[in-house]
Amino acid sequence: MSNYIKQLENEVAALSKALKNAESELDLFIAFLHSPKFSGVESDGSRKDWIATGDVISRMRELKNALNPEIEIVSYKNKLEKQREELRPIFDSVCNRDDWKAPIYCYRKLSEMPAGTTVEKIKDAIQFFCAVESTITHVQGDLYKIESIGYRAGPAGDH
Repeated sequence: MSNYIKQLENEVAALSKALKNAESELDLFIAFLHSPKFSGVESDGSRKDWIATGDVISRMRELKNALNPEIEIVSYKNKLEKQREELRPIFDSVCNRDDWKAPIYCYRKLSEMPAGTTVEKIKDAIQFFCAVESTITHVQGDLYKIESIGYRAGPAGDH
């Protein structure tokens, strides 16, 4: 019986620690939302109160990790690395080679891109590396026009 009580005490201690960590993560997220990145007005008059979905997802994962100390973080990192490895050659074939953060405007034939490239994978690659949407227009055959505002002008950009 004493082992069971000791086990319960350990579980309570672990859960208490997890709750404190979660509270700390929530405080950090609230502070992040109150940071200058999300208040005021841009020089072009647009509002600064938007937040990139990637930022929200990242913060929610941190909160989830704080609430569940036994969560397997390695599997997410492996998934992210696999996704980066798959999408990098596609992104490299459409981005500006001198400035990957620049707007994307190019014409590409799918047959001349990395093996297995599809329109959806191009969109995924731009979303993954720039955190912005893209417009891909079929021109003819397997030729497509690819446009995006790029990383710098997007919500994750360094502006």
